[in-house]
Amino acid sequence: MIHSRLLSIVPRLAALACALGACLAAHADERLPDSTVVASRGGATVTLRDVDASLQRVPASQRGDMMNSPKRIEELVSQLLLTRQLSNEGKAAGLERDPLVQHALELARENALGGLAVIHYRSTVDIGDVAQLAKERFDADPAAYAIPEDVVVQHILIDMQHRSDNEALTLATRVLERATKGEDFDALVMEFSDDPSKATNKGVIEQASSGRMDQHFASASGALRTPGEFAPLTKSQFGYHVIKLVSRSEPRQRAWSEISAGVIDDTRTRMIEARVKDHVDQLRGMALDANPDAVSSLRTRYAAAPVAPSGSGPTNAK
Repeated sequence: MIHSRLLSIVPRLAALACALGACLAAHADERLPDSTVVASRGGATVTLRDVDASLQRVPASQRGDMMNSPKRIEELVSQLLLTRQLSNEGKAAGLERDPLVQHALELARENALGGLAVIHYRSTVDIGDVAQLAKERFDADPAAYAIPEDVVVQHILIDMQHRSDNEALTLATRVLERATKGEDFDALVMEFSDDPSKATNKGVIEQASSGRMDQHFASASGALRTPGEFAPLTKSQFGYHVIKLVSRSEPRQRAWSEISAGVIDDTRTRMIEARVKDHVDQLRGMALDANPDAVSSLRTRYAAAPVAPSGSGPTNAK
């Protein structure tokens, strides 16, 4: 029911998102009041302040890109409205009067505040001269930043799911002979290949010599040097392959000037996350003072009460 309701309001929210974007573009120098209503539904209202508050979970540097999308605006506003609608139902049911619910709300507040504290720590932690450290990383292992070789092949797979090994080998040999004699390879792929992906890629495989491929397939592909060259018939865990080289680019070492910005950003991210982890680990590592009796009681605190077997209750004996 909720899903169908959300689908029904998508066009309206999309229009709203576009309208909001147009409004912000037309009034780039104006800032609407925080109390401005963005959308309402079923007695629930979302204001700009609500949106601002929800975006506190997103790093400030990422909020602009995140909200420069009608679809993301639509999704965010829809979720805020749904949450508030459900919250209103909870209030109407009197859930807030339950002491445990009140405490659960306080725990939810602490959970949110703790998450925001991590975001704050991440944005304010001092990690020193990142550029220098990034350059040291590059100098220590420049090969790690090289562009790897890229071997692109086109292949025909003859599998053995419905054939014997000898039948598959015989068919693959015949297909290779036809291919080497100049028949249209695309047509051969579509006629003979058992690879289901041929419908979308016509048998073309990128990074064919990489470690993510079957080792026999990768080795045969990596040995090819000239576009149009065929590998010897190759057997992998999937069957027999007729492999034709499409293109090949050799590995190339990149200069620091080409990749400095990316390496610096990556180093900054790694250092910040390492500091965040260290900080959280430090908090977790503080001395723990636990109540053994209370901890032990948790094992049975929520167990269902045993139900007496039918007919085993007390009798009124005379």
